[in-house]
Amino acid sequence: MRLLVALLVGLFILAASGCSHRIVVIKTSTSEKKLDSRAIEKNNKKKQSDIFLAKAREFYNKGKYKQALKFCEKALEFNQNNWEVHYYIGLATQRNRQYAQSIEALKIGLRLGPENRMIQSEIHCNLAINYEKMGMAERAHSEYQMALNLNSANQDARKGLSRIKVQKTKDGWKKKSRN
Repeated sequence: MRLLVALLVGLFILAASGCSHRIVVIKTSTSEKKLDSRAIEKNNKKKQSDIFLAKAREFYNKGKYKQALKFCEKALEFNQNNWEVHYYIGLATQRNRQYAQSIEALKIGLRLGPENRMIQSEIHCNLAINYEKMGMAERAHSEYQMALNLNSANQDARKGLSRIKVQKTKDGWKKKSRN
C-alpha cells in the first residue's frame, strides 16, 4: 500500500514539475515485500484449499468416497484449519465404514467450525451415526440428543434417537424372555 501511495505521489510531482527525463527510483523495505508476499501466499493457499474442497464435494456427491478423500487430503496440504475439509473427511470415512477415523475428523471439524447451530447439529448427528455403527449406543444417544438440542428440526437425529430407543426396548425384551 505504501508503495502504491509513493508511486502516485512521485507521478504527481513528476507531472506537476514537468518531465526532466530522469529516472525516479522508489525503494521499499524488504520487510514490506515479505509481508506482502506472505499475505498473497496465504490467500493463494486458501484458494487452493477451496479448489480441492470443491472437487472433494463433487466426488462425495457422486458416491466416490475414496476420490473425495484424496482431494480432501490435498486441500489439507494448503489449509489445515478448514473445518469443512475435516467434515467431508468425516463423511467420506463414515461411508467407507472407517468409523473411528470419521469420529476423529468430525471432532476436528466441530472444533474448527463456525458457531452455527445447524452445522454443529449436523456434525453431532454424524458423530452419533458413527457411535451407533460401532455399537456404542449410550454415546450415540448423547450425540443425537446434542444434535436435537442445537436444532430441534434435525430429522436424522430424531430418527437415530428413535432407533436407539427401539433397540434398547428390544434388548430389554430379550433379557426378560431369557429369565
